[in-house]
Amino acid sequence: MTDSVSSKSLRFRKFRKTGEATLDDFEIVTETHADVPDAHLLVRNIFVSCDPTHRIYLTGEESYVPAFETGGKMPTFIIGEVLKSKLEGHKVGEVVCGFGAWEEYSVLGKEAVLGKCSPDVPLQSNMAVQNPVIGLTAWVGTRRICEISKDKNFVVSGAAGAVGSIACQLGISSGAKVVGICGSDEKCAWLKSIGCHEAINYKKGHVEAELRKACPDGYDGYFENVGGEISEAVLRNMKRFGKIALCGFISHYNHGAAGGYNMQEVLFRRLTVRGFICLDHFADAPECFGELQELLRAGKLECRAHVVDGHEGGKGVEACVEGLVALTRGLNTGKVMVKLGEAPAGYKLA
Repeated sequence: MTDSVSSKSLRFRKFRKTGEATLDDFEIVTETHADVPDAHLLVRNIFVSCDPTHRIYLTGEESYVPAFETGGKMPTFIIGEVLKSKLEGHKVGEVVCGFGAWEEYSVLGKEAVLGKCSPDVPLQSNMAVQNPVIGLTAWVGTRRICEISKDKNFVVSGAAGAVGSIACQLGISSGAKVVGICGSDEKCAWLKSIGCHEAINYKKGHVEAELRKACPDGYDGYFENVGGEISEAVLRNMKRFGKIALCGFISHYNHGAAGGYNMQEVLFRRLTVRGFICLDHFADAPECFGELQELLRAGKLECRAHVVDGHEGGKGVEACVEGLVALTRGLNTGKVMVKLGEAPAGYKLA
């Protein structure tokens, strides 16, 4: 391909500490890519990711990464087709995954390219199993921090989301008794269908009692995605010396900083609470993605997708805001992603 391409991207126009994201928080900027630098790829984005971390970035405050500035792009995990390649080991027409932005086309250097997508794995599934923000996060929290194994009791909040659902299935594959907490009867039914011992709809109330009913002996591990009253209920059901993988607090992201943990309960139960970010665990990526791919091919890992279509109807990258709102409202089951294009020949979307 020799022609230049025009690429629309969303850039930060203003920051928002509270409330839902809106398109007014961003400006749409068009740039032209006529060529790529040495050791880089030009990629036509097929899917771009929407994750809870994007709501954190939108605050404009320092978090586990430096604060963003107005005019900057929203970074994200992408899957796309290589249109131009000056990077050894990659050729035009293959599909790669890596770190790009909410944009139609991405120019990726070697450090941003995470791998190639296999034609025999649906690209929607790769948005989870090859995405460090999702797959590696779920794996580290379950395997390294909670150390879930056979006969352990494991509870996951946000269990029908992208990270939570994979954490549940990793626990199930280990022989643990897994209880998922989610926000609808439909999500509960899905969690039961993939092997959860029990699923609790927190919107019906009585979470603490339902947790105790599901595992009267308490829980060895807790994968924390939500915060708030749900976490309080879980803490009161943890076993002594239990372990908590503190991944996120999505119930707080539209309302400012998350509240503090009940440290008295942590003390009385001698709990280990560990916050973690996938960026600190890239050394675990080969083992993690190897296991996830193996489970996927064996039919033991189901990757649900909540796809916001920015391709049909011409919404384009503007649909990324719609995806983020769906995520913070809890409308999704599985991974939220925005479709910006079709898969090339030989690859399948779903």
